[in-house]
Amino acid sequence: MNSISGIEYFEELLKYHYDIKDINSRYFKMRSLLENICKEQSEGVGIEFTSLFTRLNYVCKIKELSKGKTYQINTFRIHANKIIHSELKPTEEIYLQDLRAFCHVISHFYEVRIPDRLKSIL
Repeated sequence: MNSISGIEYFEELLKYHYDIKDINSRYFKMRSLLENICKEQSEGVGIEFTSLFTRLNYVCKIKELSKGKTYQINTFRIHANKIIHSELKPTEEIYLQDLRAFCHVISHFYEVRIPDRLKSIL
């Protein structure tokens, strides 16, 4: 798996935000991106993960993400799953909360600042 930088992940989020008008489609892309990040962060650990939930929580623990931020990114994961299965219709407010949580995770995992272009959205 190719390792890319946190800045490149932020660029992906910006692309989704501006290029994809449908919030549900943004969530689909964002969930896939979160899964890729978690796979990258847990690569080579020799553990078999049964779901994004277990992989995400493992990565949050090894990266020493705070309990509050771990809760927020798991809330995003739950929202994304519900949206993908047509069980939740997201509002702009929910979307922005989830985007903010995702940005904080990328910032923490890759030790990079959230770009100003993204901060202005949040």
